[in-house]
Amino acid sequence: MSKELDPKATIPLYHQLAELVERRISAGLLRYGERLPSVRKFATDMKVSPQTVMKALEVLEEKGLIRSEKGRGAFVNVKLDLAREEQKELENIARTAMIKSIKLGFHPKDLINAIDGLVERGFELQEAGDVAVPTPEPVDKPAKVLAPISSSDNLERAEKRRLEQLAFVECSLEQSVDMAKEISKHLADINVVPVVLDILRQNTERILSYFQKDAVFVTTPFHEQELKRILSGTKLRIFVVDIKMTKEFLAALKRLNDMNYVGIIALDESNLKSATGFAKAYVKSTKTRIVPALTSDAKTIGEIIAKAQLVIHTPSSRDFAQLKLPWGIEKVETTFVPEEDSIRELKDFIGKV
Repeated sequence: MSKELDPKATIPLYHQLAELVERRISAGLLRYGERLPSVRKFATDMKVSPQTVMKALEVLEEKGLIRSEKGRGAFVNVKLDLAREEQKELENIARTAMIKSIKLGFHPKDLINAIDGLVERGFELQEAGDVAVPTPEPVDKPAKVLAPISSSDNLERAEKRRLEQLAFVECSLEQSVDMAKEISKHLADINVVPVVLDILRQNTERILSYFQKDAVFVTTPFHEQELKRILSGTKLRIFVVDIKMTKEFLAALKRLNDMNYVGIIALDESNLKSATGFAKAYVKSTKTRIVPALTSDAKTIGEIIAKAQLVIHTPSSRDFAQLKLPWGIEKVETTFVPEEDSIRELKDFIGKV
């Protein structure tokens, strides 16, 4: 049975399943008009009986959340608040733009400044496409003119963007963001900037221009030597934090010997090798089969979906796992957090700097 359902709970399984679908609709993961899986596929994915699925669909239909069409199936029948949908769409656009800018070696503030610059230069909204754009009413103010970088105002802005004092360097954007957030919880007054190792390697001069000359670059033991090589010849300081597996990831690894088929999914060979290594280190039973696959390997991914009792995925394949894998498959991410002692040592290190 899917880990998202609890057979020991006092709430009937069909009500739990109905609530799960309702939560996905509320979160915008299921949109108006989208067709739900067939009863048979739904039951297979969630590892419950077809009768349980049918009861859940009846509950959802009674609430008006779905509609059934004879011979076609069940469809989502509710629209989220328009403003909420538009806000989520805007956040997705911003997230995509931010990720792309970071991968090109820019700081997120550069993206904000670029948008501000477009507005200040009189960006025509019609450039966005053939959309109806209301004409703004005239105002009794002179138009803003973007000052050259040599002006004192822009120089001050440029200086401010170089005052970052702490970075967390990891091999993927997702991991660097996750670790930066975790570190930030313990360093309330300091902005922790996520930095991707490959981007730092390819755009060293540009990335370093955002930081103080004696800034601290934090990383894990896996990337210590590479980071030292990249930052050699600078006054930047390196701090290595020890990390540990999250409770969820460790608990999943300890259960591998009770399973027959475990899938490992990653975007690239390096992460796939690492994730597979973690799994194999915990497997002692000869009955447990570990099957690694890149997200681009459709054939093996299909086999994993059909057979796996558990799928282990890397942070960089998080979106793929959430969007492409069926609901009923148990998923766990190869997640790590800094050791408490390392956090305390980092605080002391920053204080001394």
